[in-house]
Amino acid sequence: MDREKWSESSKRSFAYYGSSMTCYENISYRCTKCSQPSVFTAEEQKIAYEIRKEYIWKIKTLCSVCHSNLELLRKKDKQFQEEWAKNKGALKADYKFLCAWLEILEDVPSYGKKAHFSMINMLTRLAHECV
Repeated sequence: MDREKWSESSKRSFAYYGSSMTCYENISYRCTKCSQPSVFTAEEQKIAYEIRKEYIWKIKTLCSVCHSNLELLRKKDKQFQEEWAKNKGALKADYKFLCAWLEILEDVPSYGKKAHFSMINMLTRLAHECV
C-alpha cells in the first residue's frame, strides 16, 4: 500500500492519516444487481486507489459481469447522446430510436445508479407523440 499514490481527496481522509492498515485486504460483498457473492481483491484495490486515483472509501457494489454490463449501458447512452446532438430534429420523431434509448436509461437504476428522470420523461413524451 502506497498512500502517496492516492488521490488528493483520499489523502485528506482519515484513512490517510489515522488508519493503521499497511496493506490492502480482500473485501467480500454481494453484488447489488444479481446478488452473487463477489470479492474486491487487494490487487483491484491497489489499481483503483493508486493508479486510477479513485476515492479510498469507494468500494465495489457490482460484480465484474454486472459492472461490465453497466459500462456497456453507459457507452450506449453516450452514443445515443452524440447522435441526438447531431440530429435532434429528425430523431424527435424516430420512435425506434427513442424507445431504444429509453430502454437503456430505464435499466440504469437497476444497477443501483441514479435515474436520469428528466431525460426519461422527455423521451417517454416524445415516443408517445410518435404513435
